[in-house]
Amino acid sequence: LLLYNGEIFNGHYLANKINYPIEELFASGDTPLLMSLLLKLGEEIVTEIEGMFSFVFINLEKMSGIAVRDHLGIKPLYYYAHQNYLIFSSQIKAIRDLKISNNKICNESLLLFNLLGSIPDPFCIYENINSVKPGSIVTFENGEILGIRKYIEIDNNWKENKFANNWSNQDHYEHIKES
Repeated sequence: LLLYNGEIFNGHYLANKINYPIEELFASGDTPLLMSLLLKLGEEIVTEIEGMFSFVFINLEKMSGIAVRDHLGIKPLYYYAHQNYLIFSSQIKAIRDLKISNNKICNESLLLFNLLGSIPDPFCIYENINSVKPGSIVTFENGEILGIRKYIEIDNNWKENKFANNWSNQDHYEHIKES
């Protein structure tokens, strides 16, 4: 079972990796491609997916699976893990409206909001509801979370590497001229 929200930008590359028909990608979109990738290559393929996405992939026979959020956290993914329930959603409201959570405000999150002006991941305004951090995989089995790990780290120096090259005007001119 695959619950998916998003878009894969490098679908052609990934399709070629498993000999997935490109016509099928155009006809059906990237959801069947993602399902095929996960079935054939497992969760390791997540590190190669470029895009904005969150998804939950469940093996119904084993009652186990993974929940994944894109590396920049563009697509939200929340979970409720309490009292033998494990629920994933792209919206807090969907979990709250199930009436299984107490909808009690989390004091720690309220303090963070007052200090920072926002509530950082993995916290949420409600108790027992959390946000999956960007670039993370949540593994679960039989309704219990087994672990949460980062599958990618954004280098803190990425801006320096891409933009702060300390080129002179002449260097920029030469680079543009060569292009």
